[in-house]
Amino acid sequence: MDMHLTVEFANCSALHYRAEKVAAEQFANDMARWGSARVTIDEQVTSELRTLPYWELFLP
Repeated sequence: MDMHLTVEFANCSALHYRAEKVAAEQFANDMARWGSARVTIDEQVTSELRTLPYWELFLP
């Protein structure tokens, strides 16, 4: 199931993407560990959302 990700970097506008649930959760965990960005995940997926770049890297 695809999820909606909101990615917030300091001093930048929020970015919105879609990704499979497993990839979204791993991406959010990695960003939290690195302290690079705040990521929130929800089910508000729309067809207009772009796919998270390189989402495959975040699959197990």
